[in-house]
Amino acid sequence: MRMTDVIVTCHRSILERHENLYMTFTRVDKSLFHCGSLIVDYSVIDSLGKVIYRRKQKIYDQLAMDALTIDDCGYYYVQIHHIYCFDLLGCIHFKRSSNQHAYFYVFPSLIPIDMQLENTVGFTQESTEYSPYQSGEDYLEIFDLRPYHEHDSLRHIHWKASLKKDELFVKIGSQPIVKKILLAVELHHMREDNQALDRFYSLCSLLLKRQVHFEILCPQSHTEGMVPELILNQEHLRECMKRILKDMSLKYQSALAQNHDYLSVFVVSSQGIEVYEK
Repeated sequence: MRMTDVIVTCHRSILERHENLYMTFTRVDKSLFHCGSLIVDYSVIDSLGKVIYRRKQKIYDQLAMDALTIDDCGYYYVQIHHIYCFDLLGCIHFKRSSNQHAYFYVFPSLIPIDMQLENTVGFTQESTEYSPYQSGEDYLEIFDLRPYHEHDSLRHIHWKASLKKDELFVKIGSQPIVKKILLAVELHHMREDNQALDRFYSLCSLLLKRQVHFEILCPQSHTEGMVPELILNQEHLRECMKRILKDMSLKYQSALAQNHDYLSVFVVSSQGIEVYEK
């Protein structure tokens, strides 16, 4: 009985609100002598350490499943506290601690957004960042390659690619950008945070779909506080949202006060989208 453990897995690592989470508890016997049934004492805990669900799940054979619905956005983990291992007759048991766990995120929902922000974005030849959507005349950063055409400048031939493919290819330059949109989300650890996160995630997704350049204030692993990050694609946005959901206690005010290079700064809250004024 002392050599029996239980592993917990979640059927998905990212869910939407009101979607069922299915957890599988699988017994692992490290001895030739197996015990009888098991009782698993576990909790679901949010990013602030608050227990939102606790239950004892019984395992009769090799595995058991449990399900619950999470109504709020956030980062959660399933923590097994204790395992009760019973003998084959179910008369006596041995209690052991466990550190097995699994995690998952509950993402915001996509909702309709009616807001025009495109006109606040521009381009500049002095920027050190480049558009992932649009080519330009800056050849310090290569946007793409294409076959050589008559009258193309020999200065733009990509010799390495040409030698490899036995055909002349020229570089397509990149378009430097100036970042003029910065987005932040305002959270208060209340049920209304769901509305703010829905609006924030939907606005970011809309800007990506329209190929509008923007940054969001996002926690970084290598530094404290919120730092602006240029969003490149939907997958990048999802990774940033994971960081925001994992550390929802961070505030945006000090980070916005340190950033003066944006013509448009928007704060998304449960009440709506407002222009930030210092």
